[in-house]
Amino acid sequence: MEKKQYAVLGLGRFGASVAKTLAQYDCDVIALDIDMENVENVSRTIEQTACVDFTNFGQLKELGVGECDVAIIASSNHLEDTIIALMNVKDLGVPYVIVKAKSRRHKEILLKMGADEVVLPEREMGQRIAKNLISGDLVDLISVDNDYSVVEMNVPKPWIGKNILELDLRKRYGINVIGLREERFSSLIINMDISKPLHDKQRIVMVVENHILDEHDFFSKG
Repeated sequence: MEKKQYAVLGLGRFGASVAKTLAQYDCDVIALDIDMENVENVSRTIEQTACVDFTNFGQLKELGVGECDVAIIASSNHLEDTIIALMNVKDLGVPYVIVKAKSRRHKEILLKMGADEVVLPEREMGQRIAKNLISGDLVDLISVDNDYSVVEMNVPKPWIGKNILELDLRKRYGINVIGLREERFSSLIINMDISKPLHDKQRIVMVVENHILDEHDFFSKG
């Protein structure tokens, strides 16, 4: 699967969390904010950062935002500025734009202005917690866009003792395994031995199509 590029505009608590998590999973991220303190907060994690005014089309263009596959506008303090930022990234040709909103009314306005997806973080977090509770194996879930999510989970019981090659997850389910952790707090291993059997203390990190996540019995299948 070709590596996607992401631009995160706004590095408050929500935006910084999105940017850092994407970087953690080896995604290419451009992290931007008008506040230098916020930029410095993520600069150790993310290689490409800048202090920039999102309403300035020229600055966004110069930083290569138009080359990104997805833009996340994570600053929602001023609706007018958010709308201008949305128009700027759309004019730059970014094919998919996710925008943070403060209210349902703002969400409706932003969708009408061309946003591909609008999130209300508190509501989305509630849904995320519910998904974690439903599946005891699910450790973390990041919704990338309408089609894909990055999932980290304990190795499902039916997969224990089998290897990634044998499970053939990409062919059977369209799942791309991008890493393994040998145990809960260990570093993510990108260069995996796919012929080595999985064991019950490992965590597996995958890019999964969202419709598969909706099939509640999926992870009970071997």
